[in-house]
Amino acid sequence: MSIYSPTELAAAFPNKQVGTTLFAFEEMSSTNSFGLELIHQTPQDGILICTNGQSRGRGRLERRWFSPPCLNIYASLVKQLQPTFPIQNTGWIPLLAGVSIAKTLKEITDLPLSLKWPNDILIQKKKVGGILCESANDRNGTRWVVIGFGINVNLNTATLPVELQETATSLRQESGHDWDRLTLLRKITMALEEEFAELANSHTGILNQANENYQRYSSTIGHIIQVQFPDGSNLTGFAQAIGEQGQLQVRPISSQVTTQFDKIVDVHSADILHIRPVGLP
Repeated sequence: MSIYSPTELAAAFPNKQVGTTLFAFEEMSSTNSFGLELIHQTPQDGILICTNGQSRGRGRLERRWFSPPCLNIYASLVKQLQPTFPIQNTGWIPLLAGVSIAKTLKEITDLPLSLKWPNDILIQKKKVGGILCESANDRNGTRWVVIGFGINVNLNTATLPVELQETATSLRQESGHDWDRLTLLRKITMALEEEFAELANSHTGILNQANENYQRYSSTIGHIIQVQFPDGSNLTGFAQAIGEQGQLQVRPISSQVTTQFDKIVDVHSADILHIRPVGLP
């Protein structure tokens, strides 16, 4: 299936203008990279970029995102950060984007969606999607964020690279039938816009509710995990909570760390390996 026609896109997104706030491509290098280019050229709030395939899709830490054409959702939403938006709350953007997507897909598919901190969308412990948020300032100094998301929709997991076949899945693989990508993209985009509007008016009450919503979908909280830091060091501990800035709060296992780690460690950037839920052998 090719990318959607302008008529289909205009009907699905009546509040967006094709070629101004809505861009659709047969193939491109990366929707996030294009979104960042637009921020430096002609940024507009609410730009949606979607493509049928990516030649250089990116995940966290510049990892390659497997992006075969005609099967999945590859998209980015560009949002303006108002001057009043607290910089310390930007860590919540990818987490709440995950909540929006997981909740939307669960409502549509009735599949058991969950979230692994910080950006993995899971079904039965296998990755079905991911989120990559990147921020930038325009020429006037205004702050923007690009919310990139990839969802494996109609992918046959047998076609995945061998190293991904045991850890990745798709909506088709889990449900047994294909899904309409445009319908999913429209509903996900609407959910992201609504979630972002709430976060933009951040105050203590909203963030408390955001934390509660995230933990409802989290498959990380309550697990014994291994934290794999970008510098190559590791930490094993109990994933206890999400902090005020969206960081993962980990209580180290005392037998495996020195006394300098006898209190909660705030993890802002790392890979997480789930070892086991607490209470299980």
